[in-house]
Amino acid sequence: MESLILVLIFLGLLAVIVTIFAVSKRLEQKRIQAIEGLASELGLTYVAGGNGDLKSRLERFEFFNQGRDQRMNNLIWADSGEVKLSIFDYRFTTGSGKNTAVHKATIAVIESKQLKLPRFSLRPEIFLDKIGSVFGFQDIDFETHPIFSKSFVLQSVDETGVRKLMQPKVLEFFEALGPVTVEGAPDMLFFFRSRGFVNATEIKPLLADAYSIFGCFVDSINQRQS
Repeated sequence: MESLILVLIFLGLLAVIVTIFAVSKRLEQKRIQAIEGLASELGLTYVAGGNGDLKSRLERFEFFNQGRDQRMNNLIWADSGEVKLSIFDYRFTTGSGKNTAVHKATIAVIESKQLKLPRFSLRPEIFLDKIGSVFGFQDIDFETHPIFSKSFVLQSVDETGVRKLMQPKVLEFFEALGPVTVEGAPDMLFFFRSRGFVNATEIKPLLADAYSIFGCFVDSINQRQS
């Protein structure tokens, strides 16, 4: 009798797992179809498997050199000649065994010669960062903008260049924009809002944020040069 009960429990759990897997696959397929439809609506190109050349260009950023089994999928992109825009799902794996973790994000990339940026990284500040600062962990702060300084960790090997870039309007822009992760380098930047893949309905806002960040930095660069 006990053996029969165990078999029934096992079969019940198996049925639940299979159902969850099937529902998950169905939802993911709907999401992919929605992304393809959005790309068509906006006149952008959709590539299911990503782009090797773009992935290679992104290797200058530390974020894209983390972990193993890095994958780029569901890429949509456009090239106006002056600006290249790409949005895609990105994932990589860290750890092993019970400590294995899969990291996911939907990322926007802008490439343009107008982005004469110093190398920098900007991300939301967490509690551990406050502890790290006691031990000399770099976080470029601005006394004039305490909200920005408490909200973000800003790092760069070119602190002088970053301080020139981060003019008051730029700091206030990011204060209003809220939690984002941004990394910049000459001719290129990428950003994402949160870990995990976004819904297709969130891609338009992501696109708008990308152009806003691009415009904010270009305005700052042009102002410094004038």
